[in-house]
Amino acid sequence: MSIVTNKFFISAVDDGSTMTATLSKNMALSQSYSPNNGGVWMPNFTTDSPILTPYILKGATRVQPTTQNWYCNGILLEFDTTTKKCTTPRYVNVFQLITDANGYECLKIIDNLAKPGNLDADSIMLKGTVEFNGAQVEFAVRETIMLTEVQGNGYSSTFTFSPSNTITERGQTITITGKLYANGAEYTGNYDCNWYLNDSSTVSATGKTLTLQEANVVDYVVIKCEFIIVGTERTKVLTSYTSVDDASDNDQMQVSCNIRGQGTNNGNSATLHADQIADIKFWMAYETNKAIGSNNKFTTYSVKLFNTKMESNIGAQSINTIVLGSDGSDGYKNVTTTDSDTGVPIGSLSVSYDNVIQCGGNISGILKAQ
Repeated sequence: MSIVTNKFFISAVDDGSTMTATLSKNMALSQSYSPNNGGVWMPNFTTDSPILTPYILKGATRVQPTTQNWYCNGILLEFDTTTKKCTTPRYVNVFQLITDANGYECLKIIDNLAKPGNLDADSIMLKGTVEFNGAQVEFAVRETIMLTEVQGNGYSSTFTFSPSNTITERGQTITITGKLYANGAEYTGNYDCNWYLNDSSTVSATGKTLTLQEANVVDYVVIKCEFIIVGTERTKVLTSYTSVDDASDNDQMQVSCNIRGQGTNNGNSATLHADQIADIKFWMAYETNKAIGSNNKFTTYSVKLFNTKMESNIGAQSINTIVLGSDGSDGYKNVTTTDSDTGVPIGSLSVSYDNVIQCGGNISGILKAQ
């Protein structure tokens, strides 16, 4: 049976009386360094660059700061007005200012930070001011980049995709190659891979490459790869994960996060104020017809909830007013209901402002249909 996944995100803010600032990032802020082979970085920030995007919220509205300055380890970063690259001694050409599609200034890390003598953590901070209730209010937000050295026989991995990790055409084939590293250098010995799709415990393929056909991927697939050293015995040394998205698939999961009483479809995210409730629905539809009831091939819908720290056991936090159904597999809870207008199964749950506050200000969920 096909399995399709998606996600939602609910946050909570105080009603217009607060200003909040966060830094969004496109990848995990960590880097490992190995002195082998003249120096090996994982990931290599010169080719795989983290980007920090500021989100300054006045109530629930994103606003442009009046002023803003970036700091690394407490040192003010200055930038060339033409290239936008950092000119501050010690960080020359390490950082660069870029502008996102919405016109907000972001910080891009374009060179490696981990090196001998700098193998603990670097702190990136954004400080500035924003207009709030007629006055300029200061804000500051910080992220930490963890820097480590690979020692001993530590294993790591990377994945390459041909042509990419997104299926864009009917009948397309994607080849995924798993590469194993030991002590920071590509492993040259004999190794094998076991590949698993979604939460299946059955091996889908073996070998260093996995070939996926468009017909075998419904919307989105999570891929688990076990790396196995082959000698007199087969020894599993590492388990890594990646994913492939099918942008061409006719079967697509739709998500609606409506704030109760407002009747507005907020897509797969919503921001709640005091006493508000988000009603979340998710259903299977088609690329050309996204309406509820258009695709009734999927009958079981489930969810796995996470708090701000991405802990999945949030039931222990007394948010029992989130009504979930019976236990599914792999920590999911079944939430299948029947839509009153179409009579077909859909997924449905409700999250209150208090629920979100009890979970640290954010609740996210992985949604699954099968």
